[in-house]
Amino acid sequence: MVYFSFIGVHDQTFDKQTNTFGATLTIFQSLIEKIDMVFLFATRTIIDETEIRDNIDFVELGEKIKDYMQFLEKDLEVEIVTIDIPNPIDYDIIYDVMYEKTQEVMKTHSILEDEKIINITSGTPTMTTCWVLLQKSGLIPNARLVQSFEKKFQQRRKRPYQFVDLEIDNFPQVKTPTAAKRELTKMKAELESVGEERDLLKLDSDFPRLVGQSASIRSVKEKIFNYAATDLHMLILGDVGSGKQLVAEYLHEHSHIADKRFRDINIGGKSSSLIQSELFGHVKGAFTGAHKERLGLFLSCDGGTLFIDEIGDADAEVQTKLLKVIEYGMMTPVGSDEDKKVNVRVIGATNRDLPNLVKGGQFRRDLFSRFMGLITIDPLASRIEDIPELIEYFIAKHDLKVKFSDACIEAFKKDDWSTGNVRQLENTVKLSTTVYNGVPLERSDIPPDPSAILNLDNNKHALLPDLPFPPKGFSIKEVIENVREHYYAKALARHSNVAEKAAEEDLGLKAHTLRKHLREKFPRLSRKK
Repeated sequence: MVYFSFIGVHDQTFDKQTNTFGATLTIFQSLIEKIDMVFLFATRTIIDETEIRDNIDFVELGEKIKDYMQFLEKDLEVEIVTIDIPNPIDYDIIYDVMYEKTQEVMKTHSILEDEKIINITSGTPTMTTCWVLLQKSGLIPNARLVQSFEKKFQQRRKRPYQFVDLEIDNFPQVKTPTAAKRELTKMKAELESVGEERDLLKLDSDFPRLVGQSASIRSVKEKIFNYAATDLHMLILGDVGSGKQLVAEYLHEHSHIADKRFRDINIGGKSSSLIQSELFGHVKGAFTGAHKERLGLFLSCDGGTLFIDEIGDADAEVQTKLLKVIEYGMMTPVGSDEDKKVNVRVIGATNRDLPNLVKGGQFRRDLFSRFMGLITIDPLASRIEDIPELIEYFIAKHDLKVKFSDACIEAFKKDDWSTGNVRQLENTVKLSTTVYNGVPLERSDIPPDPSAILNLDNNKHALLPDLPFPPKGFSIKEVIENVREHYYAKALARHSNVAEKAAEEDLGLKAHTLRKHLREKFPRLSRKK
């Protein structure tokens, strides 16, 4: 065991005849059998103590103590470590010197791993404090603090010394500068991690209907959060059923105009004159059937947000008028010569490749450039890890009594959802209730939804066969049936499989006509629970 001690003022109480000693020798004599090496720290500075008549030479005193130690223990290694401390109560000076000397001693003698004891009784209170700091910080490793008692207290204590562990509740841990820096770096990383987790939880709570934890959907949430606070006109790109309307609604709800009106319109498949009337309104008598004035969506949500779905389908005339209202805040109702001023944030959305439409001259470049904010929603195939959470969400949303096996969930991840994406998955979950009998469903138990069967690939029917039909494999009845199924399916997809809207708004049919066709084509869908 290695013994560290300062030579202090009271260590001059040194009388071998009466066995009266200061703290340094008292502790040494008590633990002599365990001590293998001693380092006595002595200041070269001669200190004038008011209570001591004569000045003290600590180096000389240390030599006397060394001699006595080696008298008691002949082969004991004792070293006097001389140090320069001009002010015995200056913490900065004393700490630096003690740190430097103790490190030098431990490295020179290779005693870093050895057990050590440190006398904290000898020396000034400042020196004692520095010993404690060096020991508690681990800068003097494997060390214990020890103190001695004056003669009058030794009988009461039953011994002349005691170890001072300072292992009490809530005692602060002292760290080295390097260790403290590492700890701060670790703490900073943990705080950043907690902050990120908090931010993610906030995103989830702010956008509860945007379900999923994938990087893709989180990116969408972050962009909504960032763009919502701006006045930028927005463009949302995404496949059919990916959630463009939902993103537009959240952009409005988290904006500074959330208290204003939010209106939406899907202009896909509509005539230019109807689109203009709905967007910009018309005056009475503007066209046949215009029996009264129509305000239009822009004026009706002045100060708020207008969401224009399928904006990629707008023709040149509509695009020109949209550019005018976005650029100058001016619009002209159909049949009027008078401009009206409006202040509306426009959010456009489309599933078409708008950049290619711009390159091909089908969409105005200047109009495209007015949409300064862009959010792209990836198809469900790009975030299949969100499918289990989406399924749970749809079951809760519609209060469905249905369960799926684990194998079924995995099969859902491998399915082709390109015709309707999240909407198609939701319809499939709802459709599953028609065959659920209390046992978790397998994928083979669930009938496909109509849009998947009819296949909404627009290119499939883009090229019709030329006449005459080949002698085998084609018939006019088959061609007509395929065309009809194509448009029935497209209308259903545009209106979330609501037959009434698909039939009346897009197909010009009675709803029961479309339902009848679906029942004939897919009799399984009409089964009752």
